[in-house]
Amino acid sequence: MVSNGLLVLSNGMFFRGRIHGPFQATGELIFNTSMTGYQEILTDPSYCGQIVTMTAPHIGNYGTNPDDMESSTIHASALVVTQLTQIPSNWRSNKSLSDFLWESKVPVMEGVDTRALVRVLRSDGEVKGLMVPSDSLHPLIFCGKKRWRCLPWKEETWPEWFRPRNLISGLQKRRVFP
Repeated sequence: MVSNGLLVLSNGMFFRGRIHGPFQATGELIFNTSMTGYQEILTDPSYCGQIVTMTAPHIGNYGTNPDDMESSTIHASALVVTQLTQIPSNWRSNKSLSDFLWESKVPVMEGVDTRALVRVLRSDGEVKGLMVPSDSLHPLIFCGKKRWRCLPWKEETWPEWFRPRNLISGLQKRRVFP
């Protein structure tokens, strides 16, 4: 299921794209300039609760496989890409990146100008984000129904689902992976 979506930033900006899955996510927006290693990035516990923006233009080219997992699950809240490859081309691949994310209920938004998004992240520093299907009322309520111009928000006015969370409590106890 692919639908139109919005990535609403805490500084008042928003980006349009296509969300794969009926899922939504919140978290700190970060970017990664790697051309490969997206599966390792998504399953790395250091990315817990973050919305990862990949700057390489094509993501998902080589699919996913169990050997490239950094941990037993995806820790990132969501993934933002310019273009998501639907048909991977690698002999090690056992499923596509979109299927891998779908099974874990992690949204991926494609069609976003990641270069423009990275410029915002570099100039504004820490930016929180909300990724939702565009038919969701969350951004409309959050930004006001008059027009799509959000003002910078004060933390005390943030809804509960957007406030800082204790992400450490959700991590697994230390386990050694072969």
